[in-house]
Amino acid sequence: MSYQGLTSRQRLYIIESLSNELQKFTQNKCNDWCDDISFKIILGIEGFLDGLVKINKINNFTGEEYANLIHNSIVYQLDNDKHYPCLLEHIKLEHNNFE
Repeated sequence: MSYQGLTSRQRLYIIESLSNELQKFTQNKCNDWCDDISFKIILGIEGFLDGLVKINKINNFTGEEYANLIHNSIVYQLDNDKHYPCLLEHIKLEHNNFE
């Protein structure tokens, strides 16, 4: 683990994967938005993991638990139907017709 809790390779893979999936969601019509949101999501993940590093708890998780933390953070930031506003809520309002 690096200081932020993610290696550079993990960080880039998550950003690229998020951007690719968001581009599918938007039918490749909002690529700049997809890249921007992917970067913002990774910052949220890194901030959370940095907190775990600073309180010396980052190594208390198994690989599967660590993956679940990251996945749950992504779901929460995008839209978990439990808080408002969410990132996907924003795009639904601005880009509700992709045809």
